[in-house]
Order: sequence, then structure tokens, then C-alpha cells
Amino acid sequence: MIIKRFILTALMMSAAAFATPSMAQWRNISLDIPEPIYDIDFINASTGYAVGWGTERGVLGRTTDAGESWTILPVPNTYLFDVTFADEMNGVITGHDITCTCALVWNTTDGGESWQDKTNYEASFGIYQA
Repeated sequence: MIIKRFILTALMMSAAAFATPSMAQWRNISLDIPEPIYDIDFINASTGYAVGWGTERGVLGRTTDAGESWTILPVPNTYLFDVTFADEMNGVITGHDITCTCALVWNTTDGGESWQDKTNYEASFGIYQA
């Protein structure tokens, strides 16, 4: 019983040591993006991307100031569901192409300045290669 109390006390003290005021704090910010957001991916403390879609179009937003402001990037005829970056230059967005009613996969190798369509439209059963 004494050993269990010692272990529990040690765990509680460890948790308290890591729960400092310097840890990240959550706060509510305005995205300034006109459509609902479905995914956000930050590649570092200040640069991130957000994707989503509304009634008429998809939206891709980029922030370089930790979400304080967002720049809307063009994405014609798409509904976007997911964004993922491997590093500051290489990322992938996925969604739904409105013009062909099919899935889409786009990638960037320049930090989101431009996007290339990597969708395999000949794939069957909804399986696509990036």
C-alpha cells in the first residue's frame, strides 16, 4: 500500500511539474474565412493551412502569423476536406471536384504557392494515387 501511494504521489508531482503557465494556452480567434473549415494543419508555430467548403465553393486559407490573419488562396471548383504538410514546402490537399463529381488530390512543393493535380482519374472504386 505504501508503494502504491508513493507511485501515485510521484506521478502527481510529475504532472504538476509539467503543467506550467508557459504551456500553450487556447484562445478563440476569428479565421476571417468565409466558409466552414474542415481541417487545419500547422507546419510550425506560425505557418498553417485551413481547408473547407460551403454552399458554392471550397476554400484554402494560409496563415503566417499563428492564425491572427489568413490569406485565401484560389481553389476553383472544389470542396476541400483535408490538408497535410510533411514540412514547410511539401503538402497535400484532398477533396471533391465539383466539375466531375470525383475525388481530388493536389500537392504542393513550394509551400502552397502553387498546387498540382495528382488525382488518378482512371482509378476505380474511389481509390486514388498521389
